[in-house]
Amino acid sequence: MAFRINDFKKTVRGQGVARQIYPYQIRDERYTAALSFMISYFERMVGRRQAEFEADALLEFFGDPRLARGLVACMGRSYSWRSPSLSERLGEQPAAALAQAGVARPIDLRARLYALANERYGGFVSFAERPAALEALCGILDSGGSLAPTLLERGLTLDAEEERVLVKLGPTPTPDTISACYNFHALDTALVAAEEIQLRLSGDVWALIRSLHNLSRRYRLAYTISEAPRTLFDSQLGLTLSGGRDLLGEGRRAGRRLARALLRLLASHPGCVETAEARLSSGGKAATLRLDQRALKILGAAPELGSFVGEAWDDDPGVSFRQAWGRALLAGRTAGWRLRRDPEPLVGIDSLIVPDFAARRGPDSLAICLISGRAMAEGLASGLRRHSPRLPLLVILPEHLAPLLRSSPARLATYGSQPIEAIAQVVALLEERPALIKAAA
Repeated sequence: MAFRINDFKKTVRGQGVARQIYPYQIRDERYTAALSFMISYFERMVGRRQAEFEADALLEFFGDPRLARGLVACMGRSYSWRSPSLSERLGEQPAAALAQAGVARPIDLRARLYALANERYGGFVSFAERPAALEALCGILDSGGSLAPTLLERGLTLDAEEERVLVKLGPTPTPDTISACYNFHALDTALVAAEEIQLRLSGDVWALIRSLHNLSRRYRLAYTISEAPRTLFDSQLGLTLSGGRDLLGEGRRAGRRLARALLRLLASHPGCVETAEARLSSGGKAATLRLDQRALKILGAAPELGSFVGEAWDDDPGVSFRQAWGRALLAGRTAGWRLRRDPEPLVGIDSLIVPDFAARRGPDSLAICLISGRAMAEGLASGLRRHSPRLPLLVILPEHLAPLLRSSPARLATYGSQPIEAIAQVVALLEERPALIKAAA
């Protein structure tokens, strides 16, 4: 969830090739009181219409509109605006009558009114004719008398923005979790504008090269090795990942792929990145984003796990799993759950979890991590121990690695040789834990 450009607070210094960009980061507790007020305000607004929401009042508490809008966007992880259903606003009996007439949504109701306007009023219903038109529509849709013109008038605009209702998606956030979310998305916003990322890596370089090759294939990127290993025992590697510009001359789409590849690399090889620089365009001018160790930690680096870097990231298990899930979906064996690849990372105060999939059915969603080796299992276990709040998660991993995550809050689905063996377990867990699913939406 990169911020919109108008919501991106940053500082730019220098000129020409020395131009540096610094995304704003919350580093202390100066906004704790304002964040506490914002969280309390959202809590009070749960169940109320968006027309009653006073966004401008929140902006005044932070002193900077861009910062405030970015923080409000981060609240979207815990709260969301949802259009009410016809039964919620009109009542069960009128909604049932509308459903019997083939009207399930406000757009269906508007379509029937437009049809009536074309048929009886020459395509336009004047203000004076509107009560009679709605009365006639009531008779067309329901002969039992359960519908009234005032109900239809209300139902016509239920999907309007001001009619949406605030719903809570999970546990109440804290000022620290909102600050952590903001810091990550501020860096992510800069990264998605990148055209290339220069990295200096350390560890098992041959495994790193295999991972980078697989990542470049998965995200359609190019990579150039600038500092190649000279012997089998070298542990340093320098390279550049690049995405280029699209047909319109924009690099933002490539930047999204570059950012996701970097997160995958950090998740698969904890502690492998020593230094990183992103070349991007800010305000139509070239700029450099330098990622220091603090920024890398926000993006998911875990230096204490640097010894587990001997396994290359491989996309094949994920591709096979998604294809098998698609076949199971068509056969009716997933209970309607669909998979989305590369959902948003789960941001905690001291960790970042990069899921492979999100299982979705209607408004429900749950993040899924697909683990194939010990390094990834160790990294995920460490991240979950440090993650706050302890977000529910479903993990698919080999049976022999399950003990590494037994004490974590994650639900586990295990397999022997191939992840596709766990599909039935995953579906059973999704059906078994509805509360867990809603908390992770």
